[in-house]
Amino acid sequence: MHIRFTPRKGYEDIRRYQLNSELLKWNLHLSQSVALKDSKEASAYRMKYPDAAARRNPAITVGTHMTGDTFFHGPGLSKQAQYIAKLYNADDYIITEMEAAAIAQVLNRTVGIERIMSLRGAVNFDQGNPNETTLQHLDPAPGETAGGFAEIVENIVLVGSKTVDHIVDNWDVWEKGVPKFKEE
Repeated sequence: MHIRFTPRKGYEDIRRYQLNSELLKWNLHLSQSVALKDSKEASAYRMKYPDAAARRNPAITVGTHMTGDTFFHGPGLSKQAQYIAKLYNADDYIITEMEAAAIAQVLNRTVGIERIMSLRGAVNFDQGNPNETTLQHLDPAPGETAGGFAEIVENIVLVGSKTVDHIVDNWDVWEKGVPKFKEE
């Protein structure tokens, strides 16, 4: 079953947020030398997938986050999420989540979104590997989980702290807003 979704006009500002590209450039530059953590369990889990992108080691990437009010999972909902991303002229989505749009909406109404960094750590995939059903993937047997949660949390801190530390150390430059990125 395919559900076709048409965005309601006038709601684009609360359904799609474009983060500050200068802040993104700063974060990518400042975190490029971070050695990301991995685990044997997470690596073994990734190897169950045939796609090279799914099998790669942890990496810092940039892309569209797909946010929903409820948890969604499986190939059918993944196709629908991709369809919605295209309706809003967003790139292919690379990660799903549940809270960023709500956080962005609140911040946008109060202090603005010019200084939001949304760092996500992928612990699992939004659909199972080709040898498991969606239900098997959502309710894995003991020992069949993705692993690597502690490493992902540490990676987020390692990457985010590079930018936060830089901002704090250079507050005189950052106090009035995000400065234009210039290669140092």
